[in-house]
Parts: sequence; C-alpha cells; structure tokens
Amino acid sequence: MTDDALIGTWLLRSHQVEDSSTGERTEPFGSAPSGVLIILAGGRMSALITGQPVGDAAAPLIAYSGQYRVPSPGSFVTAVDVASMAPWVGTKQARSYTVDGNRLELSTAPARMPHADGAAETRVGRMVWVRETTVVASGEASD
Repeated sequence: MTDDALIGTWLLRSHQVEDSSTGERTEPFGSAPSGVLIILAGGRMSALITGQPVGDAAAPLIAYSGQYRVPSPGSFVTAVDVASMAPWVGTKQARSYTVDGNRLELSTAPARMPHADGAAETRVGRMVWVRETTVVASGEASD
C-alpha cells in the first residue's frame, strides 16, 4: 500500500521533541533546522536533518534511508538500510503522518531517550515539512 500524497520532496520547517509526561517541547536542531525528505513512488525514502552548530561543536545531524511501506492510512514504516546512527541500521522506523495540501506533519512513536546524566524520559519527535514545489533559475529550491 502506498499513499500518493507522501510522494515528493519535502523541506523541513520545524523539529521538536516533546516529553510525554510533562508536554515540554525542545528543539534539538535549534529554532531553524534544515532538512530534506525524499519519498519515491518506488518505495524508497531518504531523510537528512541538520541544525545549527553550538560553539565549536559540529552541527547536529541525522540521515537515514531505506525501503518504506504504508501499512495503514496515516502510518509509514521504513526498513533502514543506511543511517548516520549505526544502531538504526536494520531497524524499522515508524512514523505517523498527516498531509494537508503541501504540508506534511510527522510524529515518531513514543520512545525512551536517555539524558547525559543517565536518566531517561519518554519523548515523541514532531516535524513539519512543506512540499518543494518550484526550482528557480539559480538552481535554488523554493516552496
């Protein structure tokens, strides 16, 4: 099963992580993250998300790709075969989604995520994407 509304190239507009117990939201890639999500009709997707560097540290980055399927409306699952985070390779990453015109909202499943101090909390990632709709003469994409 596929959902033609998902097919295309999407540009990231926001990425937040919500603590499931408190509702507190953070922006792990900063207030102006960059990203591209490419979903092909043939069943492959690829995502790249990066944020602003903090001080001398490198910018945060997540990249992954794999074959996806749509098991039910509003849900897609990617069988990850390449990723910037080695533990993701070989896993199935599930996302729920809604498409409203040229706007795509994705949510991760709730997951336990550790803090630097060793504590963990259950969090949900929420991303807003807009469909890439035009290419200008300079080769820069716009939406």
